[in-house]
Amino acid sequence: MVSFLKRFAAVLLSTLFFTILTSIFFIITSYEDFFFLYIFGFFLYGGFAILLIGIPASYLIDFILSCFSFSNNAVRNSIKILLYVMGGFIGTFIFAAIMRWKNDNLISIFIDFLVFTPFGILASLLFSGCFYLVNILVEKQR
Repeated sequence: MVSFLKRFAAVLLSTLFFTILTSIFFIITSYEDFFFLYIFGFFLYGGFAILLIGIPASYLIDFILSCFSFSNNAVRNSIKILLYVMGGFIGTFIFAAIMRWKNDNLISIFIDFLVFTPFGILASLLFSGCFYLVNILVEKQR
């Protein structure tokens, strides 16, 4: 239960950071001033995706890492980051397929996948960093 609560706290933090970063990116790259609309949209869709894809992916990554023993902590953390990048890549495809499944064809799903892949990888890395931060904070409290 504590593990789930730490992951849920990481979801909340990473959703907040993801929303702010992507909203700033879209404000800088667009000519329109829809900052609050971007914040609402990215918080809603990003939070949904991070919650439903990020938590199961983090459990899977922890399971995969527990199957191996690492002599060096840097190697373990590097592999963990690569697994989170792969999770963001796969999660973006799942998200794009769910969002476009009934309405469009496979080409539009693939185009959305290509467009949103950097954001999916950013969200997964933010989740990884926030989960690491929450773990540090919980360990300091003990």
